[in-house]
Amino acid sequence: MIPIHMTRDSSHRAVIYGRNLARELQRQDVSIHELSRRLGDATSAETMRRSIHRYLKGKHMPSKSMRAAIARALNISPEQLYSEEDEEEAELRMRAESVESLLEDLLYDVRHRAGMRKVLT
Repeated sequence: MIPIHMTRDSSHRAVIYGRNLARELQRQDVSIHELSRRLGDATSAETMRRSIHRYLKGKHMPSKSMRAAIARALNISPEQLYSEEDEEEAELRMRAESVESLLEDLLYDVRHRAGMRKVLT
C-alpha cells in the first residue's frame, strides 16, 4: 500500500491538479471509489477516498510519490495530471495574486492618507 502524504502547497497548484485529475477520471470513466481501490487495500479505502476527494476539490496537493501512484493507477504519465505548463500557470497566478494584493494595499494607503488630509484641513 502507498502511504498518503499530502503537502500544503499553493492553492493554485492544488486546484490545477484537482481539475486535471477530475478531467482524467471523467475521460476514463473511473470513479473515486475505483481509483481508491486501485491505490490501496480494503482497510484504507475510506481514507484514500477522502484524500482523493480533497485532491479533486483542490484543497490539498498530493505528494510527488502519491501523484506518481495515481498516474500509475490510471495508466498515464504523472505529467498528464500536472506538468511544467501547469507549474508555470500556477506561478503566474501566484504572481498576479501578489500584484493584486500590493495594489489593494497601495489603494488603501492612498485612500487613508486622503481621508487624513480631509480631517486635518
